[in-house]
Amino acid sequence: MDVELFKKVILHDFLDSIWSQWDNRANEHLTPTIHAIMTHFSRVVKCVITTCLGDPSMTAQDRVRVVELWIQVAKVRCGRSANA
Repeated sequence: MDVELFKKVILHDFLDSIWSQWDNRANEHLTPTIHAIMTHFSRVVKCVITTCLGDPSMTAQDRVRVVELWIQVAKVRCGRSANA
């Protein structure tokens, strides 16, 4: 999913300063690909935060396991071995 979004990026979108205001709904139509990437990234971040901190009954060991899992996911997404 990430790769497909990045493939659609137009260089001009990065050079135009409007992308820095990606969360402004009025500017959404000006850089739709940047908006889609940033929205996707924000959703992933919220998911990671929620799974790590969202359940107050989790023990420290539970949180360690969740963080380790996210590290493995990130390694696989970056094309590295999860065991490396």
